[in-house]
Amino acid sequence: RIGYAALSLLCSQWLKSRSPEKASAAIRVLSRELPSIEKCLPRSFWPVQLEDLRTFVQRHHDAGDLKFKGNLQLSRELIAAFPHYLQSCVPLKEPDCWNPSNHFGFKELFKQDANISEKAGLDNESFPDPKSQPQLTCLYCCDANLKGQAWHDLCFDHIYTEELCCNSIAQESDH
Repeated sequence: RIGYAALSLLCSQWLKSRSPEKASAAIRVLSRELPSIEKCLPRSFWPVQLEDLRTFVQRHHDAGDLKFKGNLQLSRELIAAFPHYLQSCVPLKEPDCWNPSNHFGFKELFKQDANISEKAGLDNESFPDPKSQPQLTCLYCCDANLKGQAWHDLCFDHIYTEELCCNSIAQESDH
């Protein structure tokens, strides 16, 4: 339910200048969700405070204000509490790494190395649509536990390297 409330908040902010009526509708959805998230939001990883949401909803109700003035930043302390496999992607170190239109020069890579296409189960004439390759996302490509997977060679190239795209995370002994 927290995700639904957060999505309502984000949609309201995206819509506020495009369609104020739809932004208001999203805020009404958020308002309806608040009672169901009161107990769990403070113990979650979501970077929003319950009091900020209440204030936002109240300002909208009282004055029609569509602008969220709360904080949506992830603190270092909160990120440190994330599981390690998520810390390598939160926040995204370089968002362009995961933009499908920049996706790692597949055709060039496949032409140069038939073994890569064979490992990925593709012939040299087939080039994957990055949107249909969920394993080629930060969550999978930056997870050190998945480096041995056959598809992992497709995660990075000479421009979008692991160093550029993945956050380094502290090891347990570093804490």
